[in-house]
Amino acid sequence: MTAIVSLVSNLVFGNLSDRVRTRFGRRTPWIFGGAIIGGVSLTLVGVLTNPVAILIVYCITMVGLNMMLAPAIAVISDRVPLQIRGTMSAFFDAGQTVGFPLGAIIGAAFITTSLPGYVLAGALMLIGDVATLFIWPRERSAVGTEARGGGFLDLVKSFRPPSPSRRPTSTRRS
Repeated sequence: MTAIVSLVSNLVFGNLSDRVRTRFGRRTPWIFGGAIIGGVSLTLVGVLTNPVAILIVYCITMVGLNMMLAPAIAVISDRVPLQIRGTMSAFFDAGQTVGFPLGAIIGAAFITTSLPGYVLAGALMLIGDVATLFIWPRERSAVGTEARGGGFLDLVKSFRPPSPSRRPTSTRRS
């Protein structure tokens, strides 16, 4: 269930962060909102005892996580010069490569007392993401920028996968 929620929410929030225009920019509100939703709901998972409630709240955690991740990945193409995007993308992935096993090692320390582990994980999710927003160069207001796409129907259409009949044709000649 959480994998499906993650897949869908990643697509939704990546798409929405491309379209929303706020005085805080396009990406920052999603990253900040995701930090709050993800951090609070992950902490709540440690408090719950009902398996159905745990599943629902953990799905909410995945929504929060993807509210952060999809726009954060888009930040690379938004703010990093083309010449060093590959390098920045490699650093982003190296952080994940190191962070996932490190998180598992730290999480293993909380196997017998899980509540402090969930509280720590939720706090780290919240604090780490908000700290990232302060470290990154501040995103400019997107209020005056041109909106991408049209209304709700255009948003829904944007989720269609590409097909050969809809593939853009190149005007370049060989």
